[in-house]
Amino acid sequence: MSACLLIIDPQCDFCDGPAAGALAVPGAWGDMERLARHLDAEGDRYEAIAVTLDSHGAYDIGHPSFWQDAEGHPPAPFTLVTREAVARGEWGPADPELTAWVVSYLERLEAAGRYTHMVWPEHCLVGTPGHQVHPEVARALLDWQRRQHRAVRWLIKGLNPRVEHYSAFGCEVEDPQDPEGTAAGRRAAQALAAYNEIAIAGEALSHCVKSTVEDLLAGLRAAQVAAPEARLRLLTSMMSPVPAVPGGPDFPAIGRAFLSHLQGKGAVLVA
Repeated sequence: MSACLLIIDPQCDFCDGPAAGALAVPGAWGDMERLARHLDAEGDRYEAIAVTLDSHGAYDIGHPSFWQDAEGHPPAPFTLVTREAVARGEWGPADPELTAWVVSYLERLEAAGRYTHMVWPEHCLVGTPGHQVHPEVARALLDWQRRQHRAVRWLIKGLNPRVEHYSAFGCEVEDPQDPEGTAAGRRAAQALAAYNEIAIAGEALSHCVKSTVEDLLAGLRAAQVAAPEARLRLLTSMMSPVPAVPGGPDFPAIGRAFLSHLQGKGAVLVA
């Protein structure tokens, strides 16, 4: 049986622990230590490893500097921005030329029902320490490459500042100015149809893991894979959700419901 490992955003900015990152997920440091041990002990069973990297600039639709209130002040991190709030003038883009795009974006995002748009702390800024892979995972990936004489495939996501990009295989709302970005993500997802088993680990369960897996399943279906969930092996001890936001969504509950749904469809959950 051919197997690959998909590691989602194993980056320092998502880790708690000795030096908490900008968007630290409780439990992520331990998740990454367990992932490194898994790579050391079982990495040779994988024919391929793909690693996604969340990659942003300071100016990004998910960061404060993209937005401003009526007085020109940016929102605090963890602010929810809705279409109604923009219509009331509570929030708008710092660049007024993007107003029409923002309205369309939020309408389409809310119609899809996956998430309400959230402003996060600046995180995974390209060129900063927070963008780097957890040190033990990075070491284990290098060791795997030396043993297997194969390269890790790196999947960069998030460079388009106009869209939120939780998934490695697609953005939350497609950007007509970046059609190739969406097409490339779909091709990457469909390429994983070559493997009988796709093991998945990474951060955060409630967001980037969930969205990446949803788009991966869509890609497998497009590649005419029957019962694609049955190919998935979720390494649940190597992923954690974003904590609940006061007055906002219960992200841990969203993560649990997602795993339960996948298991009901035939995915294997490995604690």
